[in-house]
Parts: sequence; structure tokens; C-alpha cells
Amino acid sequence: MPQSSTKNKPFKNDPTSGAAMITFPQLRDFVWLTPYPCITVDGQGQIVVSNQLAERMFGYSADEITSMPIEKLLPSSFKGRHVQHRNKYMANPETRPVDDHLDLVALCHNGKLVPVEIGLSPLVINEDRFVVAIIRDISKRKQEEEKSRISQEQLHELSTYLLSMREEERANISRTIHDDLGQMLTGLKMDIFWLQKRLEPDQKQLVEKTVSMTQLIDTGIQSVRQIATELRPGLLDHIGLEAAVEWQLQEFQERTEIGCTLISTLNEDTLDDAITTTAFRILQEALTNVSRHAQASLVEVTLKATTTELLMHVHDNGRGIRENELNNPRAIGLLGMRERARMVNGKIEIQGIIDKGTTLSLRLPLSMGSNL
Repeated sequence: MPQSSTKNKPFKNDPTSGAAMITFPQLRDFVWLTPYPCITVDGQGQIVVSNQLAERMFGYSADEITSMPIEKLLPSSFKGRHVQHRNKYMANPETRPVDDHLDLVALCHNGKLVPVEIGLSPLVINEDRFVVAIIRDISKRKQEEEKSRISQEQLHELSTYLLSMREEERANISRTIHDDLGQMLTGLKMDIFWLQKRLEPDQKQLVEKTVSMTQLIDTGIQSVRQIATELRPGLLDHIGLEAAVEWQLQEFQERTEIGCTLISTLNEDTLDDAITTTAFRILQEALTNVSRHAQASLVEVTLKATTTELLMHVHDNGRGIRENELNNPRAIGLLGMRERARMVNGKIEIQGIIDKGTTLSLRLPLSMGSNL
């Protein structure tokens, strides 16, 4: 490899850069023995030393890469800016460890762009400054990251699809139960009533049997209505989110004896089906968590719509959710709420104060143009 004119000059210790005293042959040996692609650049941006790993990585011979401007190893879009960065760095050099947060790209001799990480160490020889650059080819890692990103997107799309299909199936089952089974039970009740009118008064046992059958059918009709409503509240589709939330809070209060309050200033005309369904399902899950874990005696729900967002706050006066509970990967309910919000580009925050309760804050864009 051709050697620089600084071949045998010692490197002076420079307090501003932390450079140790070293000779050029020592530097050359260090560069050659480094287990990563490594180059040394002078103050004018010329490469003065490189190792075989760097030469192999960039596709240049030792003769070609030596005295080459460092900007030749950069894409054209970076060259102008890099000269400014290099001059600024040389004016105030410091050791910079390999940084995996910067998206850096190197240009090889064959025109191939390679994603890299670079660590810098400044050196001084007499009055001249040099920079040793350690380079890592992170192509494989970037490929794995891209595969992981695509996989995550596919999982999110699958989750969105499954939740959408689940919501559609629940709505269909709710309608079928309410319309078909409800009508059959109602028809059966009318038939029993017809039979009762034709029984003789002295047929006491048969009359009592028809009465008990009617009562059983009434109970069945109530169960059908309850099941259908829990699957998909008709209020949500026909009247709106505010009415559905009010119904849900009444049901929750009767079932748990936890007091509930609703404060709403909603304009229902600004909401689409995806947003109302998401908000309602998140409220249901939040109330489930309150009944199971909060030890609360009061829940307050606030609904509000701005020009761009639906805002919902659910606050209880219970024990307050703990940090470790918020981050528990087994907290399926919390994960489900976050996933539902993410599916419609919404945001959800949950904060707990010990012995003062938990607040869930939901922000959803007003329109998504799709149904869940």
C-alpha cells in the first residue's frame, strides 16, 4: 500500500482531541489489524490509510483508495453536506462512538449503496489533524429490520381484519338472535295465549301449565334481547354513541353497584361507524377492568368532539393502576384497547395515581371511512 508523506512523523498529544502520541507506522498497523473496515482521513478529506476490509467493502484497490477524497465514498446527495460536516468536525474534533441511530449510506465502486454505522476518533500529527473511521456494514441488520417491519405490518393488518370480521359477525348474530329467535319466541307465546283461551275452566292443570310456559317464554325473550344487545347494542347503530354509552353505564351500575356518571357534548353527525364502535368497545373493556381490579365506587365518563377528534375520558376513584400493571405483556385487555385505538390511528393513555384512581384518555380522529 502506498504510504503518506507523514510516514515517520510522530503524532503529538492534543488535549482538545484526546489523541495519544503515536507514529504513522503504528497508526497504519492499527488500521490494518482492525477487525472492521477502517480508513484514516486527513484534514483535507483525503484517505491516507485503509485496511483490506475497507478496500474489499468499497471495491477499490489499495492504490485506488489511497489519496481518494472521502466524499467519493458517499452518494451524490450527501457530498455537499458532508464537506460542511467534515470541516465543522475538524474544527472541533472529538471521539464519536458508533451510532446506530443515524441512517448513513456509503457508495461502493460498483455503484451499490450500503447502509453503514461509523465511529470516529481524531488524531494529530504535528499541526495536521486526521480522523480514524471505523465502518460497519449493517446491510443484513437492515434487511432483518425490514423483514420485521413488514411482519409487524402484516400482523397489524391481520389483527385489524380479524377484529373487523369479529365485529361484523357479532352484529349479524345479534340481528339473527333478535329478529329470528325473538320472533319465534313471540310467536310461540301467542300460540300459547290462543290455547289458553280455548281451555275449559275446569282444566286447571293445563291452564297452570300454559301460564308457566308463558312465563318461561317471557324469560327467554328477555334473555334473547340481553344477549343480542351485548353482542351489538342497537342503540349504537340507530341512535348513536352517547345513547349506547349511557345504556352501558346503566347496565354496569346495576350489575356492579358502582356509581356511574356521563358528561357528554357530542355532535353525533361528525362520527362514523369505525370511530363509534372503537370508542364503545374500549369503554366496555375499561369498565371490565374497573369491575375486576379498580376497587372503585364511582366511574365518570366524559365524551367530547373537537373539529378533528373524538375525546373520551374514563376515570374511576379506585386503587390506581400501577406502572408494572400498565407494562405487563399478559394484560390482554390493555393490549386490546391499545390495538383497537391504533387501528383507527387513535391514541390511548392510561394513568394511575395510587389510592386516587385511574384515568383512561382516548383520542380518535373523527372520520376513518371504514367500518369495524
